[in-house]
Amino acid sequence: VADFYLKAGESLTFSGLAEGTTYEARELIEGDWEVSWQGESGTITAGTNATAIATNTLNPPDNPHKPNTPEQPKKPTPNENKPLVQTGDKTDMRGPVLMVAAAASVALYSVLQVRRRRSLPKHGRR
Repeated sequence: VADFYLKAGESLTFSGLAEGTTYEARELIEGDWEVSWQGESGTITAGTNATAIATNTLNPPDNPHKPNTPEQPKKPTPNENKPLVQTGDKTDMRGPVLMVAAAASVALYSVLQVRRRRSLPKHGRR
């Protein structure tokens, strides 16, 4: 077994092989290349030459200047078993606002009563 690396247009010749020796030629193909063979395997016979010829052909993509279009994402379907997540705060604030307003009114009324009592003469206080 032997590995050889050939570039375009190069060839390799073996001589002195014994009769009955079998051979098989293989090529590693990467990318969009395709290989076709003539005589890629056989057995050496006396008085003849065995030849293995590989022809590489580039098969470019169908549309090289147009990039692939990504698939459109699938639209979500509602799941009947799970509630949808709600975004944003939709809390009803009327109750807390009314309570704060009532507390502020009581506090203001108390402050005004204290001021009123301080401003009355001592004999007019009740």
